[in-house]
Amino acid sequence: MDVRVIQFSTDQSTAREQASSDQLKSLGFPYTKIENPVYDETPPLDNIFQGDTNLYVGLSKEYHEFGLTPRHYGCWLGHKQAINLGYCENNHFLVCEGDCKILDIEIFKNRLNEAIQILDNTEYPIVRFEEPYNGVTTSFFNKVSDNFWECDKVNLGH
Repeated sequence: MDVRVIQFSTDQSTAREQASSDQLKSLGFPYTKIENPVYDETPPLDNIFQGDTNLYVGLSKEYHEFGLTPRHYGCWLGHKQAINLGYCENNHFLVCEGDCKILDIEIFKNRLNEAIQILDNTEYPIVRFEEPYNGVTTSFFNKVSDNFWECDKVNLGH
């Protein structure tokens, strides 16, 4: 399987992120780690989702409170950075957050191999591992295999 794992995180010294990094490295694929500081400033709101600046709730919020904070923007920047780095590759890449945890390595590798086969044999540039959420703007809802759905937006690919 020809794939690079690109993981982005905020604090490699935490046990959770270290365990994630160790697990991803143990898969045997080329591995790149990106570490960025936590984003804790007011983010730019001129391009917020659907122009709804009310989605931004400020510098912090309660755990189950709805809304966006600077950390959401920082996470988006981390994804963007990892995806841009991935597109510099000549091969496939998998973007993982800093605390990614794989529950079943064998199933994971099988699904990753299936995703690569789909990407190699179709025009799809990105695939999803789960059914699209109807509340998110996407025009693609078709299953392309038993385990994958088509995807038309980078921020919806997994």
